[in-house]
Amino acid sequence: MSMCFSARLAPTLALACAGLLLGPVQSARAMRVVDGVDLGLQLRTRLNRNDGRDGSNAGDAALYFDNVARLSLRLTHASGLAAFAQVQDVRVWGEEADTLTDYSADGFDLHQAYGDLPLMKDQLVLRVGRQEIRILEERLVGAVAWTPQARSFDAVRLRWTPRSLRVEGDLFFAQVRDTESVAPGPETNPNDDNVLFLGAVSTVRLVEGAETSNALSVQAFYDRSRADERDRVTVGLYDRGAAGVFRYRLEGYFQGGSLAGGSIAAWMLGLEAGVLLERARNLQFVLWGDYLSGTGSPADAARKSFDTLFATNHAFYGYADFFINVPARTGGRGLVDIALKASLDPCPKLKLALHLHQFLAANDQGGDADLGREVDLTASFRPWEPAELFFGLFTMLPGDGLGGGDPDVGVYTWVKVEF
Repeated sequence: MSMCFSARLAPTLALACAGLLLGPVQSARAMRVVDGVDLGLQLRTRLNRNDGRDGSNAGDAALYFDNVARLSLRLTHASGLAAFAQVQDVRVWGEEADTLTDYSADGFDLHQAYGDLPLMKDQLVLRVGRQEIRILEERLVGAVAWTPQARSFDAVRLRWTPRSLRVEGDLFFAQVRDTESVAPGPETNPNDDNVLFLGAVSTVRLVEGAETSNALSVQAFYDRSRADERDRVTVGLYDRGAAGVFRYRLEGYFQGGSLAGGSIAAWMLGLEAGVLLERARNLQFVLWGDYLSGTGSPADAARKSFDTLFATNHAFYGYADFFINVPARTGGRGLVDIALKASLDPCPKLKLALHLHQFLAANDQGGDADLGREVDLTASFRPWEPAELFFGLFTMLPGDGLGGGDPDVGVYTWVKVEF
């Protein structure tokens, strides 16, 4: 296996190095045009190479460039009233049929467009329109910025951040899908659906200090789908703190409600403990553990398996993205992720990280619980503040619980300029 691994790794590393040698995209630096008028720009070109994420060496590896370009405009009034609009073009190089006659720009979209209404100066702000929503570490609600397109909601959001108190709050309502109103069909149309998503988060900073800190968050989410006959509530606690060089995180969630006439009962627990040595070039070690409930019966998978809602799972369950869709990817068996993560800043502009994962099924359903092991190595270099050169190498060895097979090796490398 080692000879096979080396042979496959050589072209991967060559492609990765080629990607890192690409120069930054040439662009005009954004600037404040006048007071209250700001322009923003983001350009990212990424080289992707993987073996298909299927545990098989059969066939050619996937190799492609993806590209995202975003342009934004923000207008701010002296009263705090603001408007923000952001358009984006997302594409894979060479996807258009012709370099001259195909100018349809299928991936062009209005990514964000919202207004901010200050109800209490800048301490209570109402945001209405299409927007990205990030809650805490994006464990259950995130923008998934790793993907070229990212995620945005059509939503109303109220944020309360008082200066004199140690508590803040976040409340939002999002219309995820509404095919009944947007594209109504005949009464027998099985595709009619109406999906709503609501959330409320309150965070209390219990301890604030240079060496010691602690913040506790209470979260509650509700999502409904008419087509799936789903009414679901997700509630949980999130606690993060630091004491000297020690860092920790503890979180737990429960999901209840109904789905297609049956009751939902699922849960999740997350633990993290580590040390951060800032004087040793930000050397950090983290021991990580996640448990997402599963079920022994495939028929109950949708009701007993914890659903991560609109999470940025790429940031948690390995860069190979085998488990980016939980619980679908594990067949309702749930997921256990035991990881050791280390990072270091060898110099001010360079950050290195190494992640080791062991994946297991929370419920093996009578089979093998071993889903595999993954190794992720990343390097981020910022030669200038607006620019980033990124390299990521991942190796996933699927376990028997995932069908076994050969290691899946992949590379992500990109050039990004953002103002």
